[in-house]
Amino acid sequence: MHISLFAVGSPSSPINMAVTSVLEILFPAIYCCIVYWMTSQPNDLVRFDLFILSSTMISVVAQSVGFLIGAATSVQNAVFLAPVVTIPILLFSGLFIRLDTIPHYLQWLSYRRYCYQSVLRGIYALDRPELHCDKICPFQGPQDFLREMDMADGNLYVDYAAMWVFLFVFRVISYYVLYYKIVYNR
Repeated sequence: MHISLFAVGSPSSPINMAVTSVLEILFPAIYCCIVYWMTSQPNDLVRFDLFILSSTMISVVAQSVGFLIGAATSVQNAVFLAPVVTIPILLFSGLFIRLDTIPHYLQWLSYRRYCYQSVLRGIYALDRPELHCDKICPFQGPQDFLREMDMADGNLYVDYAAMWVFLFVFRVISYYVLYYKIVYNR
């Protein structure tokens, strides 16, 4: 019996990837349509599109990590390995711990960091006007908020490029893990 990496119904099949790609774009877009407007963000199509792009990228990259964990281990081991892998990714993202407290050689490890930065830079950078507040606001200027979050210096294109690199690396490693399992574990 011949086993193919592109067998219909397998996680690596082109048909399955096409269907899941549509869902990977649709569900983050629905989420973004709700969240962006509920949080009173500016009526700016560019900012909204960047928010959708960032959410879609994190969805696709996170799925690639799931592919890699699923391809490399059994289901029983993946259940325990996934949280062990996810926690450092979250910690090094800058969401829970400020980036200036994380050593520079560990900051690049988290793909979530680049997504988080791209969301904040897409919403608060790009010459956004002052925030309107009825009461006292500690962050009336968007640049003040980005400085407080340690994200004033940076480039949105670098964030997206880094997410593409993570996506490519995780998908290629997943492919080779599956290839190794199929070819050498007959």
